[in-house]
Amino acid sequence: MTPQLILVAGPYRSGTNGDAALIAGNLHRLEEAALQVYGLGHLPMIGEWAALLLAAAAGSKAVGDAISETLLYPVANRLIRQCDAVFRIDGASQGADADVRLAEELRLPAFGLDDNTMTSKTRPPLRAALSKGVLSSLLNPKALLFCSVLLPQFVHPNAGAVWSQVLELGVVLVVIGALFDTTLAFSAVRMSRWLRSHPRAQVLQRWTFPAALLAFALRLSIE
Repeated sequence: MTPQLILVAGPYRSGTNGDAALIAGNLHRLEEAALQVYGLGHLPMIGEWAALLLAAAAGSKAVGDAISETLLYPVANRLIRQCDAVFRIDGASQGADADVRLAEELRLPAFGLDDNTMTSKTRPPLRAALSKGVLSSLLNPKALLFCSVLLPQFVHPNAGAVWSQVLELGVVLVVIGALFDTTLAFSAVRMSRWLRSHPRAQVLQRWTFPAALLAFALRLSIE
């Protein structure tokens, strides 16, 4: 299992009316949840850890003053874009709810307090993912139709047994497909991380492909 960077979100000032002891208690709950995340093999992060340090460096004297207010939520917002998932602990919190909404917009998984759920959904078992992929491929009629139309064009009866030629062509096709899919998967991981840190690029990516398909459909309809 590859460790993931997971933001722990939950109540910090919510329901405290500015009481320092209650705020400290909420931070302790966040840190307990962070310890659970670490115990599952991941690296936890709490927005307040970074925001409070930056606020103190900027001259903040207390939680909730003008300086800390300019940092608490923006820091969490930037952190989420660098994380792989959000772990939401229970308790009312508009800030934590906003963190979850942003994670969903970025297509990042968000989890609750169920450790088993978090473990299984953060990274599905390899055997289950492999079985799902094989089953999807076997039941995909497009792949069978593609091979039945494409491969016979390269089969020559004078070159040997037809079945062996089809087998060789099939192996070549599978190897090329595996290399392409592997390259695509690694590229997609890097691209997703880059997109998370560039919101404008996400908007462009979201609308460019549908616009291209629409333009292509309009061109076909006109012709």
